[in-house]
Amino acid sequence: MKTPPKVRPDKQKVIDEVWTDGRVKEFLGTITPSQTGEEFSGDHDFYVLLRAYHAMRIEDFEKFLEYFTREGGNLQATNDRAQTVREFISSHRKAGAFIAAIEAALAAPA
Repeated sequence: MKTPPKVRPDKQKVIDEVWTDGRVKEFLGTITPSQTGEEFSGDHDFYVLLRAYHAMRIEDFEKFLEYFTREGGNLQATNDRAQTVREFISSHRKAGAFIAAIEAALAAPA
């Protein structure tokens, strides 16, 4: 039987980390990466939303969406295939609550 790899003590997996408002807001300053020296293909806001989706629990993501829209973020931003984040994550098994949060933010008065 194969034994699981040992994790260094300073690299313990963090589950259900508490995110402060400041930490959530840090994602607003996300820098779009370059790929082999070329700029990211797609809207910057798409990348910011996708990164927040990957990193946050739903409660934190909902807070993030409030800050994101308040700062003028585009919830309809697309990737290089003309997909919004909602469309891109729609096949993910646990994306339902995140999609609902984006839809609620889209429906909210400006």
